[in-house]
Amino acid sequence: MLNGNLLQKVLTLLDTIESPVILHAEAASCSTDELAGLRAQGILSPPSKVDRIPRPERFGPGPDVDVHDGPTGPLGITEDDDYHYEPISLTDEDTWEYSISLPHLVDGIRSDNGIDGSGFDNDRGLIPLGTKTVGPHNPTWVYLSLPNGSEQAVLARCARLQVLDTQQETSLLLPQGIAFSSEARRILRDFNVHAFSLWEAAGAGSLAVDWAATSASIPAAGGASIFHK
Repeated sequence: MLNGNLLQKVLTLLDTIESPVILHAEAASCSTDELAGLRAQGILSPPSKVDRIPRPERFGPGPDVDVHDGPTGPLGITEDDDYHYEPISLTDEDTWEYSISLPHLVDGIRSDNGIDGSGFDNDRGLIPLGTKTVGPHNPTWVYLSLPNGSEQAVLARCARLQVLDTQQETSLLLPQGIAFSSEARRILRDFNVHAFSLWEAAGAGSLAVDWAATSASIPAAGGASIFHK
């Protein structure tokens, strides 16, 4: 089971898998209002049916089941030579999964944070969001980085940004955040990149970074502000 509310579950999947999906049973274990909200925003695409699912918890432990059409509805059948499992009756919702729409998530991040930008482009895990003015400073260019398997992956993306403009101030949003090493923090300062986590905001059902609280820690000449869960 994934930890956190539904939006945090979505961020966790995006941070670890290229094209994630979430089963209805997993999504429905969270707030129904949150599920309806993420579907309305398009962050969770309309449900589609799958051919294989984890055995529903109400039937007790067991291996995954293959989904077949039965005379009265879908059936879950286990192919196991070592143990005989009776077919189980499933509901349509048992077989639903939602794909996660990264373009719609990007739209939500822009809207919640007042980021001036449009369109969608995923350049090998580096997604430009647009610009935002934070406090008295010049506008910062904002990017979303995912998935982030390690701090090295994040630093490699930051290095790619230097080709664009070595003087531009950049804010990098991470779905969960990373506990960066002291060496990584130094490199981020050299790159003039400020890394922020979306995780805490998502815990309150939002995608809005607390820019007012963090702007004081963004030095005018550069520096790295690192937040992690």
